[in-house]
Amino acid sequence: MKDGKLPRAAVVEDFSCFGKCSLAIALPVISAAGVEACALPSELLSAHTGYAAPARFDLSSAMRPIYEHWSSIGAGFDIIYIGYLAGKRQIEEACGFIRAFKKPGVRVLLDPAMAEGGRLYGGLEAGHEKEMLKLCALSDIVLPNLSEAALLTGLEYSESPGEGQLRALLEGLLKTGPKAALITGVSGGGGKLGAALLEGRGAAPRFIGEQALEGAVHGSGDLFASVCAAALALGLSLEGSARAAARFTALCIAATLKTGRDEREGLRFEPLLRDLRELIDQNR
Repeated sequence: MKDGKLPRAAVVEDFSCFGKCSLAIALPVISAAGVEACALPSELLSAHTGYAAPARFDLSSAMRPIYEHWSSIGAGFDIIYIGYLAGKRQIEEACGFIRAFKKPGVRVLLDPAMAEGGRLYGGLEAGHEKEMLKLCALSDIVLPNLSEAALLTGLEYSESPGEGQLRALLEGLLKTGPKAALITGVSGGGGKLGAALLEGRGAAPRFIGEQALEGAVHGSGDLFASVCAAALALGLSLEGSARAAARFTALCIAATLKTGRDEREGLRFEPLLRDLRELIDQNR
């Protein structure tokens, strides 16, 4: 907190009205951490795309007028967090936003949410990953899963990459522009699941993870990225931010799996928000 002001995060991604993901996770999580969250929505959906045929409203034409007004009133940000974008126009507007608001000391965290199982999400046009490279070039930190890392680097996709493959993916991501890369969904020794981190070319990759759980819940990647963004805005290192994000995400997944709810409804993170700031501070 500087001069009594909260750090401020800009979050650029879609808003799904049902089934927690994207802005429905980012806004409450970042706010609970003690960071002011400002949304630049790229699309409005009745529910996320894990549900059949959601109503969708492209907001790309609204993005520039929103951020131009922010500029006119002197708004500024400590971190810019970019999430799911549904097409070329939305990516172009996100690039314009970064160019307008990335000042010295402001970091850009990109979660290039676009793929699972080695393939692009349904509804995205072929070549979407090439458009996403424009954002990589403007970002400081890129946070893909294994599928997205493979698409962005042009390297082979593997659910369980070896040490050499993983390092090649991380180094390939740095070649696209960011100073650091963090690949999620990586298996570690002892039954752990988490992320592989590389900060700077020539550095040694590091693994950050928690004990793997039996089951998956929609929105886990969005939660991880949101905690990372908040922790970075609060001044934590990237490794400390990732450790806080891994721990909080694991706690929320465990709590959600106990309920037996439909995984499409998303993580039951709300009861744990009261402990988020303390968890972040433990990783300073």
